[in-house]
Amino acid sequence: MIKFFRGTWLFIKSIYYRAENVAIGDVVNRTHDLYEQAKIKLLFDYIFFYCLSLLPVGLMALITVNDVNLTLIPFMAGMLCICLVLLRKGLSARIVGTLTSMTTLFMPLLSSFFNNQDVSPKYATIWMISVLLCYITVNLATSLIWSLVIILYLGTVAYMKLHGIQVYVASGFSRPF
Repeated sequence: MIKFFRGTWLFIKSIYYRAENVAIGDVVNRTHDLYEQAKIKLLFDYIFFYCLSLLPVGLMALITVNDVNLTLIPFMAGMLCICLVLLRKGLSARIVGTLTSMTTLFMPLLSSFFNNQDVSPKYATIWMISVLLCYITVNLATSLIWSLVIILYLGTVAYMKLHGIQVYVASGFSRPF
């Protein structure tokens, strides 16, 4: 049994390192700034694990026939793959970090809005992590702008809920489910 777990761990580890080698290759070695290297590796890790976490979310959207998420998840995965390509091409971590954090902020905002203005912790966690990624890879000013966008969104949703403003949205679940 121990050999099975060790073999599984080695397999998973090899997948991660191969993906890292394909995605960022020698981009890390092009710069001698250790902070820039750390940002590049952070961006790869964030995008890699975000894409992995989109797989079960996409499967759940498929099972529940959530049209909004079935539309947004492939677009988000495509944008994250574009971010990896831009990182591989040697674009600065600041620009790629801005695009990555913007993607992982605005796509969940759209998903939240069109899924009956859901502001549950599953969305709030993603928004906080996106702002933190922006703070680390870009700068404080941009992360404050992202925070302001979240505050404006939450205020708008609260106003809509309090005043009974109805917007055509998906229920998030199919009728049979």
